[in-house]
Amino acid sequence: MDCKLFEVRDRGTFIPVMAIRLESDNDQESWLLRRAGYAEPFGQYIVVIKLAGGFGTWSSDPYEWGSARTMQMAHRYMNEFWNDLEYGDVIDVEYILKEKPEPAESERVPPPSMSPAPRPHVSHRWMMSKSPGVQCRTCGCDSRSPAGAVQCNA
Repeated sequence: MDCKLFEVRDRGTFIPVMAIRLESDNDQESWLLRRAGYAEPFGQYIVVIKLAGGFGTWSSDPYEWGSARTMQMAHRYMNEFWNDLEYGDVIDVEYILKEKPEPAESERVPPPSMSPAPRPHVSHRWMMSKSPGVQCRTCGCDSRSPAGAVQCNA
C-alpha cells in the first residue's frame, strides 16, 4: 500500500485528502482485498479520504463523488498521475481544467504580501537554574542571563 496526503484546491476550496493506492505483495492482504470485492490488479484502485477531523468521507471510485466536480476531477487526476505525484502536492482542479494559467500554491506557503512581520523582542520570565545565572522560562532557551534580567537574549 502506498499512502500520500494532498491539498485539493478549486475555486474557493481547500480540501486536505489522504490517498491510498491499493497494491500489495502480501498474500493475506491480497486475499482480504479480493474478499472485499476488489479485482486484481489492485493498483488500479486509489482510495481517497477527505480529512475532516475524523468525519471525512471516502471512495475508491472517482465517480462515486457524484456531481461534485472538485473531488471527482481530483480523484481521476490521482488515478491517472499517481506515480508523478509527490507527497503533499497541490492538486488544483481549476488548473487541470485549464480555467487558469498557473496552478495554485500550497496554503502552507503564504504569498509575499502576507509574510509575517518581524517579531518585536518579547519579555520573558526567568527562572533560577542550577548553574549560575537564570534560564528563560517562557521559551526554554539555553541562554543564560545574569540574575535580575527581564528579557531573553536569544
